[in-house]
Amino acid sequence: MINLEFDLAQFRTKARQMGIFADDQLPYAISRTLNDTMLRDVRPTIIGPTWQRAFKVRNTGLARASIRAELSTKHSLQAGVYDALGKANLAVHATGGARPKPSASLAIPNQANVKLGARGRKPWARGMIKVVPARALRVIKGRGIFVGEGGRLKAWYWFRPSARLSKRFKFHEDFKRVTERGVSARFPGNIQAAIASSFR
Repeated sequence: MINLEFDLAQFRTKARQMGIFADDQLPYAISRTLNDTMLRDVRPTIIGPTWQRAFKVRNTGLARASIRAELSTKHSLQAGVYDALGKANLAVHATGGARPKPSASLAIPNQANVKLGARGRKPWARGMIKVVPARALRVIKGRGIFVGEGGRLKAWYWFRPSARLSKRFKFHEDFKRVTERGVSARFPGNIQAAIASSFR
């Protein structure tokens, strides 16, 4: 979802400042630093406070299942965290914009009737036929899904050609801030450990 680049020269300069001149240990130390930062700093922040500030948490396991870490090796110094499930439109929530739609129109729930729970909407638009008698159900093209009650039609879903999601998930900002802080804090210890292990 975001690219954040570090110059290898910055790591080399930091190692020199520490009195370390063994460049052959840099790739291992950098890889370990990136992985430690992703697993111990970035991912816990994203699935914790970043997620909780953005969303009303109904399913406590969704963040942990969605956000996974991509780990680096000393041969490929690339690491990050990403949305592994693709279920919650996280990329759009992180930037704001049009909500992706699977068909020509979106079914927008009337929250007075459709409840949002840990497993999503209840009932889903496509599942209305299972919970409402067919004689009471009305699907009106271009308008929505209605249920007849007491001689009147009550809206459960409205059909809309599009919908916009606000920018509420501070993924990019927190990823950048926590990654830079974590790499800076963790690299000195990891380069020292790499040098120590090379002499065993």
